[in-house]
Amino acid sequence: MVDTKQPSNAAKNAMAKPSATGTAVSTSKYATVSQMMKQYEPYFKQAIGDEIKTKQFMRTCLTYFNQTPALMECTQTSLIGALMTCAQLKMVPSPILGHVWLIPFKNNKKGGAMECQFILGYKGMIELFYRNQMSNALFPMTVYDDEKFEVYYGTESRIVHEPAKEYHKNRKAVAYYVTATIGYGLTSAKVFWVMTPDEAKDYAYHYSKAYRDDIANNRQCSPWSTAFDSMVLKTCMRQLFKWLPISIEMQTMIAQDETVKSITLEELDRGINIFEKESESPQVSMDERPAGASEPTIIEGESKPAPANDELAEAKKNMKEWINGLAIPEDASETFREKVLNCKTMAELDALEMDITKMLG
Repeated sequence: MVDTKQPSNAAKNAMAKPSATGTAVSTSKYATVSQMMKQYEPYFKQAIGDEIKTKQFMRTCLTYFNQTPALMECTQTSLIGALMTCAQLKMVPSPILGHVWLIPFKNNKKGGAMECQFILGYKGMIELFYRNQMSNALFPMTVYDDEKFEVYYGTESRIVHEPAKEYHKNRKAVAYYVTATIGYGLTSAKVFWVMTPDEAKDYAYHYSKAYRDDIANNRQCSPWSTAFDSMVLKTCMRQLFKWLPISIEMQTMIAQDETVKSITLEELDRGINIFEKESESPQVSMDERPAGASEPTIIEGESKPAPANDELAEAKKNMKEWINGLAIPEDASETFREKVLNCKTMAELDALEMDITKMLG
């Protein structure tokens, strides 16, 4: 049962009352944000519904702030808005899990104020898909020039994709797709979304200012330039989700992607749901973030040997950074880092993270 207990009057008096425009986190940074998290804990607990999970949520968020210092310069109202969105989704910002990301960006329409943008990650979309009771399977895939690939539309739409028998380092991607199976048995249905590289580039040029700037200035700064394959797969998934028979609640959750929402203490006291608030700023693509912000890592399907290895290496790197940011003795940190190096699969790494979290609990 969700605890609806409100903060005490003393706690409310201790809270910094954010203004309508938002108050920037003070220069004490980490200590101030840590105190802010503690003050808003009752509201996180309301959304999450479990005290232990709320404590874990707060610890993980503080570690994330430590790894992304620019977040601590964001307005308090936008930071709390993003955190409440995470809590309502029951997801935490973590470079290891990759479910959601909090991205600081300078909003020039508000006098250059730093605001926090909520990004629903690639793996977060997969997590939401499987929360739907009708969801069966979801597969994002990249097609390479040495593979057989055929797409058929019409009354019997289908995809034929035969992987190459051997891996070739210099092969090129020629298509991307995501397939979803809804329902089970005789009532199941399969749907898919396909994009070619040229279609994806047109999409990126239309929706991403940073990508257009890359082309105009002959540079590679946007994720559409530096992580093209990953960005296309996320785009395929977002397009596919528009056609899936998912609940209104699930559609509302997915709609939180790339939003900037601010919420005040008074609004939380009145029971306003963060999902009901409109994004105060035009949705800013995640590649519009400032230098120094954490960069979401979107990984494609594990059926490709090389990308799977890349995913494991990146996850190990992120987990070691997470361990380095924990307030634990150095010998314990060294032990955990050694265990990370010994992990051979993503499953082993995920299990290790859970073990560490339980030990810290």
